[in-house]
Amino acid sequence: MELQLQNNLIEIIEQESFSTLRNLQELNIQNNKLLAIDEILPNTPNASLQILQLNHNNIVEIHLKSFQNLENITILRLNDNKLRRIDKSLLVDMKKLEKIYLSNNEISEIEKDAFTTIRYLRFLDLSRNRLKHIRKEFFVNLVELEELIMAENYIDTIDSFSFRALKKLKVLDLSGNRLVSITKDIFQFQNDLSSLTQLNLRNCSLQRIEANSFKSLTNLNDINLEENHLKAMDVQSLDIPSLHSLKLSGNNFLGGGEILSGMFDKLRKLQYQSFARESIPEEHKSSEIGFAREPFTELIRGIFSGLNVFKELRLCRNNLSDFPHIALYNISTLELLTLSGNYLTAIDFFKLSGTLNLRHLDLRDNRISLLQGFNAVNLTQLDYIDLSGNSLASLPRNFLQHSINLQRVDLSENRFLQIPSSVLSDTSLPRLQWLNLTGNPIDTIYTVKEERYPYLKELYICGTSLTILTSKDFEAFQALQHLHLIRNRINRISPGAFKSLSNLLTLDVSVNELEKLPKERLQGLKSLRLLNISHNSLRDLEEFSSDLEQLQICDLSYNQLDNIDTKVFHNLKGLIELHLVGNRLTVIYSDAFRYLSKLQILDLRKNYFEVVPLEALKPLETNVRTLKIEENPLHCSCETQQLWEWLRDHRKWTTDDNVNYLRCEQPDELRAVLRCSAYPKIAIQDIQPFSVVVSWQNQQNFGLTGYEVLYHELDGDGKEDIFDRSW
Repeated sequence: MELQLQNNLIEIIEQESFSTLRNLQELNIQNNKLLAIDEILPNTPNASLQILQLNHNNIVEIHLKSFQNLENITILRLNDNKLRRIDKSLLVDMKKLEKIYLSNNEISEIEKDAFTTIRYLRFLDLSRNRLKHIRKEFFVNLVELEELIMAENYIDTIDSFSFRALKKLKVLDLSGNRLVSITKDIFQFQNDLSSLTQLNLRNCSLQRIEANSFKSLTNLNDINLEENHLKAMDVQSLDIPSLHSLKLSGNNFLGGGEILSGMFDKLRKLQYQSFARESIPEEHKSSEIGFAREPFTELIRGIFSGLNVFKELRLCRNNLSDFPHIALYNISTLELLTLSGNYLTAIDFFKLSGTLNLRHLDLRDNRISLLQGFNAVNLTQLDYIDLSGNSLASLPRNFLQHSINLQRVDLSENRFLQIPSSVLSDTSLPRLQWLNLTGNPIDTIYTVKEERYPYLKELYICGTSLTILTSKDFEAFQALQHLHLIRNRINRISPGAFKSLSNLLTLDVSVNELEKLPKERLQGLKSLRLLNISHNSLRDLEEFSSDLEQLQICDLSYNQLDNIDTKVFHNLKGLIELHLVGNRLTVIYSDAFRYLSKLQILDLRKNYFEVVPLEALKPLETNVRTLKIEENPLHCSCETQQLWEWLRDHRKWTTDDNVNYLRCEQPDELRAVLRCSAYPKIAIQDIQPFSVVVSWQNQQNFGLTGYEVLYHELDGDGKEDIFDRSW
């Protein structure tokens, strides 16, 4: 049995309020305004409660006997309250507890033996509290603990051997504390922490890591040392034989000395490395935390030597002005390289010759205007390259000519005036599937007839200077499935512009300047499923082409349409969603939706309807699931009584309360009145043993002619008999 009381304004729960609910298994009182917890729960031995959620209240105090005898509890949520300490009596009876959430309180003290009896605990979250000192007796009995989160406290001291008993611990998060240094007596004990795989020490103000501090963590795969004050020699002293991922962004590698050659010699299984400088939120820029670090400008030879399975390197947002080819020399195992957000102006790809297994290359947001050195480089495994946010106006003819597996190319936010078609076609990049040219000053798409893109599935040409789509523009893209032409200046589509795109599934021409869309403009799109023409300037709609019979979603929102003619949607027999939000519609002809037998969602919000087009909606009443017609200037009168009755009879459309926001604009005395508000208030009168009088006042011509009443009788044995509904 469950009892859900969340998201209310409960301030007090009286003593023994739930004491009779002996079969209760889950109690949820989260997100209320409780200040204290008294003896409210069943306190008999073997109480059945298993899940207790008290999080997101204002709890300052929990009575000593509040959790007495709750020995079957497995999950306890007390996070986001105002608890100041954990007493040893709090959890003493919860011997089966597996997960406890105590984050975001004001806990500054944990009493000795507070966790003594909860030996089966697997998860403990104490993050965002006010703890300063981790004492060695805290966790001595938590032998089954697998995850310990103590991030964002004020911890500056950890007793020796504090984690020694945690033999099954897999994840330890100490980030956002004030540790200053890591000494070997914290983690260095023979095989006691051999299960630990993830260790987070990000932003701990670390200035020193003592040699061999992590040597006994034989299964540690991932360590985060970002945003500290470490020097290169601290990293060089790391001896973690199984380490795969090392994050070092935002340290003091320049301020305290050079990055050393052979810095990672002892980390021979390292696969992932990050020197990225992350964006720093304003609220974290304080002198005591010390996030900001001087970015480095170069990497020296041999820094990554000896890394036998090194796969990922991130060097984002530094001050690199030259490609670090010396440091990357012959790292044949590297698969991902990110150099985004630096000051690179030219790339000689010949210098990547040693990275034979490179698959992902990110060079975005630099100042690159020149690419060269493709003749002698064989990046045959490369499948993605990001050159966005640079200053490229053209690509060399031999651009990645040997990268036969390249599938995704991002050239957005550069200076291309047209698609560099000869470089990207099947003769150069035979497997190209995804191309992004957004944010270039492109004014033409046309490619020469001989060029083809047989595998290109998705094309983005958004935010450009395009004004016209010609009948030749997409002839080379016959395999295209998704075409995005958003935020251009397109005001004309030539006849047959899309006739070669018989495989297209998505066409998005939203946020352009189209005023007309003649029927033949969309011919040939026989597979189209989604059509978005929103945020244009369409004034009239012609009948949609019969080629669009597979169309499922049509978005015509935020145009200037004032009416919908009878034949406009005649051919859209597969349409499921139709969006007409934010137009100027006043009229929809009675047969406009007659052939939309599969339509499930119709959105008519924010138009100019004074009267809801009821006759047009009636053909949809058997299939439509959601109707949205709010935010229209409705004129309410006796003549609109039929609308109210009809909407009342179609409650399946009102499950999201959409029609509850139909407000009258006229006449003045009904302005802002909810046209489809809840049923009028009723009065219960003259209650007799076998009858009751229900009355109401019909003030605003709602036409209510009956009221549904549920009733029951208690028989002589005190048992409930439920009767049928009555009017």
